[in-house]
Amino acid sequence: MLKHTLFAAVIALIIGIAAPTPGAWAKLKVMYGIENATGESIKQIYFRQSGTAPWGKGEVQSDEEDGEGAAESDEAALADGDELELEAGDDPKKCKFDVKVEFDDGKAAIKMGVNACLEEKWTVIQEDYDRRK
Repeated sequence: MLKHTLFAAVIALIIGIAAPTPGAWAKLKVMYGIENATGESIKQIYFRQSGTAPWGKGEVQSDEEDGEGAAESDEAALADGDELELEAGDDPKKCKFDVKVEFDDGKAAIKMGVNACLEEKWTVIQEDYDRRK
């Protein structure tokens, strides 16, 4: 009986130490990587909670955009071969996202139902570009 009580106390202590506080949940972010392996330049990346509309604010901009945050150089926002990690959301309990990448020619590739808590990144390949919408 003493062994069971001691074991339960140790488990409770471990869970108490490992469990984040409510305030800590607010600081967690859902991060997701995009790797460009298309041979083309990606101009914008958009996220939204899976199945919702509309698309969120674009995460990156190429220098062709005149809006705030536009790049100053002649380089694309995400050139072929480059990779970056972005914040997909701010609620670690909501992991399912739709991701859209927009290419310099205005076409887009979309990946629906991404579980950003299980899948670290999307490597956008030429086949994704060829099926663009």
